Amino acid sequence: ELLAYLRKAISQLSVKQREVFILRHWEGLSLKEIAHTMGRSVGTVKAHLFYAHRNMQNSLRPYLQVEQSGDSNS
Repeated sequence: ELLAYLRKAISQLSVKQREVFILRHWEGLSLKEIAHTMGRSVGTVKAHLFYAHRNMQNSLRPYLQVEQSGDSNS
């Protein structure tokens, strides 16, 4: 179930945010490596990653709230 929520949240990112997010979290590249790969500055990569994280948090908030409310009933 979580994987479905993650896929949906990632699909809602902009192309640049999605690319940076995947390179960082799935490929394990450093910010410098991502910048080199994308032909962007490290600062631009940091900005894309910041907004990707923020958008992921917003997209996953309903899932996290459901999970937390389910945990409190246990």
